[in-house]
Amino acid sequence: MKRCKAKITASVVKICILLFLLQLTAIISHAAVMPAFDRLSPLTASLNAPTDVTLDQYGSLYVAESINNKVIRYTQSGTYLDVLSGLAKPISIAVDSSIRIYVGNKDTGNVEVYDSGLGLLYKLGSGDGEFGQPGAIAIDSAGKIYVADSNTDEIKIYNSDGSFDTKFGAGGVGDGFFNFPTSIAIDEAAEELIITDLQLIADGWGGQIEGSRVHVYDKNAGYAHKRSFGDYGVGSGKLAKAMGVAADGDGRVYVTDSVQHVVHVYDSATGGFLGTIFDLVDPLRNPLGVVIGGGNKLYIASLTTRKVEVYGIDQYQDMTVSPLSLSYSGQTSDDPDAKTVTITNNGTATLNWTASTAAGWISISDETGTVLATEASTTDIDVNLGGLSAGTYNGSVNISAATGETETVSVELTVLPTPELSVSPGTLEYTSANGSVPGAQSLSI
Repeated sequence: MKRCKAKITASVVKICILLFLLQLTAIISHAAVMPAFDRLSPLTASLNAPTDVTLDQYGSLYVAESINNKVIRYTQSGTYLDVLSGLAKPISIAVDSSIRIYVGNKDTGNVEVYDSGLGLLYKLGSGDGEFGQPGAIAIDSAGKIYVADSNTDEIKIYNSDGSFDTKFGAGGVGDGFFNFPTSIAIDEAAEELIITDLQLIADGWGGQIEGSRVHVYDKNAGYAHKRSFGDYGVGSGKLAKAMGVAADGDGRVYVTDSVQHVVHVYDSATGGFLGTIFDLVDPLRNPLGVVIGGGNKLYIASLTTRKVEVYGIDQYQDMTVSPLSLSYSGQTSDDPDAKTVTITNNGTATLNWTASTAAGWISISDETGTVLATEASTTDIDVNLGGLSAGTYNGSVNISAATGETETVSVELTVLPTPELSVSPGTLEYTSANGSVPGAQSLSI
């Protein structure tokens, strides 16, 4: 009987070892690695002091400038679009799937919501004074809005109509507590909230100083604290002042350090330090907000260099479209010649694109295409004047990457009136006496 038990125990041990090795292999195989990165051309047009950045689903970039009380909008390729001005020291910004723009104003303690045309819709919660300081805003795929109230050490959650839902967090030192939360990112795949704060730590003399830390919370378990990581300090992998955070789809977290002027990269699951993004020739200066788009481009608000720095991460897409406006004119009986639009892939990943229009008088020769890295393709845009009366018509063609980035080509058509020949009078009569030359008569054409 003892011999039989020994055999069973040995088998159980072998099974346990096998399961452990399988789990270890799975962990290793899914471990995040430091990405390769390329510094791309920064955004500088109309920028003075970028504070926070966000992207919409089409890759358009929104930049908040708190010192200038405005938000600037750019196309996915960095072309200036328009500006939302007259704000009250905007320090945070987010955009939802309906292209509603959420702006956190420090001076009025509110989050204002604007439509895509930059018209004010409403304010979250009770409006002005709802927040001590709306330091960060994030919106999940279900439309829930998360606002970090830096002054009250809370994360407040709102429904898509702006009504208050719930909140969590409190001021404190240990895990699950905050000290001045500075940024929020959402990992949709892991269903986690990633939040940075200025953690209070012992200074060695019986007091406390502000450090930095990254927290991870479970969205599906009542926002329970799951883990924290990031050691305070200066040097490789250490956080001196974490001000912005972003998460990609590969298990990595990007944290801006405004004191060390870099972006640290961590494994989200383990908190392990992976590496640092920086450029010695064109360094960041006081980096604050950070966001990563579907095309794997990282945007960083570099406050005192007056730039938004852009980095391509691993295999990334960087699409440009030229020209961005087309103009045609012609008569109803004579369609003008087609014009060519060029789609260039400046990235390292293959670019798959589609072209579409809502205007019935615009036609597109090629509605889909594939462009390898550093190459280009074209499509012809034609206009059809049949059935159109004289006048000016405006339309557009959207060129969209498979990852969502979209560039809009504006199209203007002027239909000229068809000329009609009219001559009067219809008859001319001349009388000549004795060979004299009759007088001239006029025709009106």
